[in-house]
Amino acid sequence: MPVYAQHGYGKTDKVELGLQQGSLGGVILSPRDEKPTKLAAFVEDLQTAFEGVTVLFDPQFYASTISPVKDGNLPEYPYYQSVLTRARFVSPADLQQYVGQTLNYEMTLGLDRLVSPTIMFSDFSDPWSQIALSLAQQSIATHGQLADPPPLLLSLVMDETALRNGDALNEFLDIITAWDVEGFYIVVRRTDRGYPAYCEEIVLRNQMYLAYVLAEMNNFEVVFGYTDVLGVLLHAVGVAATGTGWHNSLRQFSLSRFQPSTGGSPPRPRYTSQTLLNSILVVPELAGIQTVGQMGNVLSGTAYDGVMVGNPANATWPPATSCLHHWEVVSDLVEDIASYATVSEKLDRVDELIVQGVATYGLLRNAGVVFEPSTGSRDLEVWLRSLRAFRQNVGL
Repeated sequence: MPVYAQHGYGKTDKVELGLQQGSLGGVILSPRDEKPTKLAAFVEDLQTAFEGVTVLFDPQFYASTISPVKDGNLPEYPYYQSVLTRARFVSPADLQQYVGQTLNYEMTLGLDRLVSPTIMFSDFSDPWSQIALSLAQQSIATHGQLADPPPLLLSLVMDETALRNGDALNEFLDIITAWDVEGFYIVVRRTDRGYPAYCEEIVLRNQMYLAYVLAEMNNFEVVFGYTDVLGVLLHAVGVAATGTGWHNSLRQFSLSRFQPSTGGSPPRPRYTSQTLLNSILVVPELAGIQTVGQMGNVLSGTAYDGVMVGNPANATWPPATSCLHHWEVVSDLVEDIASYATVSEKLDRVDELIVQGVATYGLLRNAGVVFEPSTGSRDLEVWLRSLRAFRQNVGL
């Protein structure tokens, strides 16, 4: 049940360091953020240096339907075409071309899995979801014609609004669970651009249900990209791996990465607390916790905590350190969940962790610490309701 680095802009040596410290089990590559020659060299370097590392390639073909689009290096990849309309997905010959060029390119990289091209949809019964199904079926057919290919993961990229409709989700699952394929690579677009993004209870409950049906009930290999700490809930219901990156747009998925920038201020430094299951602001939140003498209740016990023992407001906490700390915390949480044998036991443990987190937030608030909505207990309370509703629905 590993954590994968969600690759993107500004990688430096963070992926290698995360693999060295044992927090990562692999990487999900972003062609938008790397030229083809450099990406191929990166794959070779990782596979040479780290035995057993899993390397996945997200084709990001879904960017082809965004207009206007900020697609970075994608136009340099032979399979990518920009600004495709629905009319460009009608012809079977076009679908064969898109899929064939994508999978053939991936074959040149020597990857552990092939990931199919797809487009994003907002409802399980809208026209774009039908195109996604057609691309998936064509990917299965094309994969079967390749010479000795790695296993295939079918890519699904959906807006979180699709997960509000449980009946449509079940119909969709009836279709895809009948396919003969290794598994799925799934990305859910968050409509809240804040970090951590707010997620509705019904959306999270159905996301857990989607993961459970595919991974636990049907034994598919399921990888969720861009899940961050939220991935702990998905690991509890059977997913093989989840992805998270080194800055906010690589920890949760939105289309802003592929749209012209409107500017903005640099992200504020954050500290990921294993107890709180959240990344809180170093200033004023962690500094406020230190002021009221409660640091022992929120420190995560990583190799990077030492600089926070004094006054966090004066601590040296560069983005690279924050990232490696974050990966270690998420990995420790996932390993904790993996130590339990059954889904029911894993969910019991997640329930316990969330309850402890909510209680710690209450202790800190009573001591006078003030949190912003996204860094307070709001999300944990939604997680707890979602988890318990999911368990009731599936009889766990």
